[in-house]
Amino acid sequence: MAVKKATTKAFIQGTGVVIDPNGDVTLPVDSALPHRFEVVDGIIVDKYDGKTDNEVRIADHAEAQARIDEAQATWDAATEEERAALGSRPVDLPALDLPA
Repeated sequence: MAVKKATTKAFIQGTGVVIDPNGDVTLPVDSALPHRFEVVDGIIVDKYDGKTDNEVRIADHAEAQARIDEAQATWDAATEEERAALGSRPVDLPALDLPA
């Protein structure tokens, strides 16, 4: 089975990429998620090598929720005075709504 060649175009901007159909470079994999790429020594690298965009979304969501869980634990353990300085208790992320 032949591997499909990526066709998503982008521009390099600093150490990141901007997905644009008129871009002057082709991304290593087709993706709608510019944050999954970084530029290292002038080469675009996929930070999530081998994962689909949905797998990247799931991983990002889990990582973000873990940070919220940590902030919630800090808030829960805080005194009233500390809570006043921290502000409102962080809320959970909404459920992840993945594109089909």
